[in-house]
Amino acid sequence: MSFKRSQSRSDRQQQIPKVSDDNALTKQINDTHGHPDDVREFDVKPLLQMVEDVFDFKTNDVTQETVADSLDQNTKARYVFESLVDLIDKIGSEIDNKCREGAGGHEITMGTLKKLPNYSWGAKLVITLAAFAMNYGEFWVVKVKYYESDMLAKSIARLKQLTRVLDESSGQVDEMKRLIEVMINIAKCILKLKELPSLSTMTSIHRAEEKLPITVYWTIRSMVACSSLITGLMGMEDERISATETWELSSLTNKLSDMHKNLNAQLENCYKEIDKENQEKAFQELKTLTKTDQNDNMQILKALICGKDDPLPLFIKDKGRVKIDVLCNKNVLLLISDLDISEDDIFMLTNIQESRDLRKEQQEGHQYEIVWLPIIDWKDDMQDRFKKLQDGMTWYSICHPSLIDRGVIRFVREEWHFEKKPILVVLDPKGKVASFNAIHMMWIWGDLAFPFTTSREEELWSKESWGLKLLVNGLDPAVINWAAEEKYVCLYGGDDIEWIRKFTNTAKQVAKSAGIPLEMLYVGKSNPKKRVARNIETIIWENLSHLWEDKTYIWYFWVRIESMWRSKNQLGGKTKDDPIMKKIMKVLSFDSEAGWAIFAKGFDNQIVVEARGNIILSCLENYTKWKSDGTQQKEFIAAVKDAVEDAVKEQHHCNRLTFPPDDGKTSEIPCADCDNIMERFILYKCCD
Repeated sequence: MSFKRSQSRSDRQQQIPKVSDDNALTKQINDTHGHPDDVREFDVKPLLQMVEDVFDFKTNDVTQETVADSLDQNTKARYVFESLVDLIDKIGSEIDNKCREGAGGHEITMGTLKKLPNYSWGAKLVITLAAFAMNYGEFWVVKVKYYESDMLAKSIARLKQLTRVLDESSGQVDEMKRLIEVMINIAKCILKLKELPSLSTMTSIHRAEEKLPITVYWTIRSMVACSSLITGLMGMEDERISATETWELSSLTNKLSDMHKNLNAQLENCYKEIDKENQEKAFQELKTLTKTDQNDNMQILKALICGKDDPLPLFIKDKGRVKIDVLCNKNVLLLISDLDISEDDIFMLTNIQESRDLRKEQQEGHQYEIVWLPIIDWKDDMQDRFKKLQDGMTWYSICHPSLIDRGVIRFVREEWHFEKKPILVVLDPKGKVASFNAIHMMWIWGDLAFPFTTSREEELWSKESWGLKLLVNGLDPAVINWAAEEKYVCLYGGDDIEWIRKFTNTAKQVAKSAGIPLEMLYVGKSNPKKRVARNIETIIWENLSHLWEDKTYIWYFWVRIESMWRSKNQLGGKTKDDPIMKKIMKVLSFDSEAGWAIFAKGFDNQIVVEARGNIILSCLENYTKWKSDGTQQKEFIAAVKDAVEDAVKEQHHCNRLTFPPDDGKTSEIPCADCDNIMERFILYKCCD
């Protein structure tokens, strides 16, 4: 037998108040809310999870045991449910009875809110959802689970006229399910909002909280509309669902969807503001720590590396994840880069570290550890590249880039001026910065530069002189042997293979004529590309000279020269006052040439000749003229030097030096074709 109602459904729809003034409605809603001091705080997340189990849209697997199973699996949910069960049952019965009596949606919604004056807006919503879920669950059990398979359910369905009604109202039921899904999403969003830290300065939180009353009102009112539909379906005889009621559900779905979208946008703004405040906090903390004396290096390392309080933030090959304590009271070299750090960088740094490890027993004072700190704006598609680089390193690295706080990233970029090229920041055992970038020292002298301080850098330069030892020390044992044997050595480079052929053949002929032992080594260009690779093949095939088949060594030769310039520049070196600086700049200017050469003999010989390709080739080709002028009586290198200096006086010069900036202060410019950030270079040029 169907339930009788005092008013028709269409009459009830006409009684829904048309509240055009949101401010007036918001005032009505706020008047139902108790004093803030009286508001009871409940963790209703477990209850919401239980409600979600009832509204299971993916499997439609709602049984009479759904609620019981959910409670059994969650002790906290059971506690919350048991403490609120009488209230939930009361609200559910009230909504059901009012719908049967034909009361209006606004009236029922306001009545519900008045029963929950001392609960937070999120708790009001979840409690009402739980009450609605109880009624919905009974309806869904009959409709979905047993209607087609259980004889008793079929009989109940026939008695309640559900067989015809359910067939005719599937569209309305689907709309109701869509509306319920939006209601659940709104509840989740509100609870996430309430979990945010209470920061009085955050305008986004205040804006979002201002919208909570009206959002909760319309969400509860949507439950009332769904309850009305269920009541109608369960008690319907001849009356059918009107088009107006179907439109109401669709309209509410659209309204709540817009509210959820706006609330979610406010939540995202809150997350951004919180992230911004956390970044600022981490940034300021690091600025303070780096200016304050510490007992050890743990506090600053934890601030840099343990932003997410991970107990095992570091990773090292063959050991896996380890505690940060392994770095306590040690010199720590922070290798800072993005994911574009080259394999050449890693290869050469590995060689330097392995050399250090071989001498470790004799140099107990040289205790330092390298830690890779990738400074990137992390994206999931970077994982493979990050893992490949990490697996290729023999030193410590942060376990995952996501552990690095964004405030740390900002600090490294702004205070330590990291931009693109790798830097090596040195922290002493007390956590004090010993060098803001020791990578140039590392490339020039390896771990002999320990402890990588400015004073150590100055000390090392004071012992250096221009010659083969500075140019190739640690690079190639063969060159060291040549120098030890007092042979004449020629380093040459460029990418013009025709010049290379003429020069090497001419130099060999001159050496034979002069009766001197000459060894020649091709060192290519600073950016060895396909042309240099083809030159290497030709030089090998035609046996023109010695060379480094592994282009990593060519790269390292030029990186060391550039590092010399940067090291001198950091120390305030001036070209006019520093003969080594002048020579470094001359060699760097050769890199843009098609060909060039350096002649030297032994390690201690102070006479070294450097010249561009056309000049040195012309001088060697005129060797017979030197002999007739009596120049052959001079030492060979000195004679070549005189010939080069005479030739240079007669020619115009145009020197160019090109460097990537490393102060991190230049603005970024995207490529016009691919939108990638373009590499920046500084050009120094002098042409007479």
